[in-house]
Amino acid sequence: MIPTEIGKMSNLIGVELAHNAISGTIPSQIENTKETAKVLWLSNNTMFGTIPTQIGRLTKLEKLELDENSFSGSIPSEVGLMTSLYLMNLRGNNFSGMIPSEIGLLTNLKEIRLDRNNFMGTIPREILFLERLRILTSDDGLSGVIPDKIKTLNPCAQCGGSEYDLKDYKGQYFENADYGIRGLSCEELLESKNDPDKFLSANACKFLTYNCISCGSGSLRDTITL
Repeated sequence: MIPTEIGKMSNLIGVELAHNAISGTIPSQIENTKETAKVLWLSNNTMFGTIPTQIGRLTKLEKLELDENSFSGSIPSEVGLMTSLYLMNLRGNNFSGMIPSEIGLLTNLKEIRLDRNNFMGTIPREILFLERLRILTSDDGLSGVIPDKIKTLNPCAQCGGSEYDLKDYKGQYFENADYGIRGLSCEELLESKNDPDKFLSANACKFLTYNCISCGSGSLRDTITL
């Protein structure tokens, strides 16, 4: 476990404990490192529990990597206070609930990885106003229409979406997709009513991954020339 005494380390710059056998929760006392902490890297452990709301006090934190653990609960809205953050990696946990719109306040974010969790609802429109964002991945039970503002993710290095509930997207996921998406990974896309010939321009994507696709009457035919 990470001891609560970590809060006494007032000059701590980073917590890098990835790829160990650390269990337990993130102690709320970590907020006491707010003046200096820039990295919280706890990937690939056996940690659990929720993200403490006090994490929002770490306004100088640049990298938050909690991937491949057993964290649960929702992402606290307080993350919107972490304005120095440029990397947020929460993939491979048991997070649930809505993706908070406050993430859209993190104007320095370049990479968000939320896949392999249990999020619900829609992708907040506010996230798509992040001008520096290059990677956005999420493969959960999201619903609704991808906001039109997704075209501002330019030049997006990777916009990954897999296992989306396209029944609720009503065929609008890839509408007008020729605006500079440089990578698109869409796995397990089911019951899409789009015709790929209409929604995808080969000039728009640098790489494309499709697995287990049912596109109704559509096909990839001459859409992409490799």
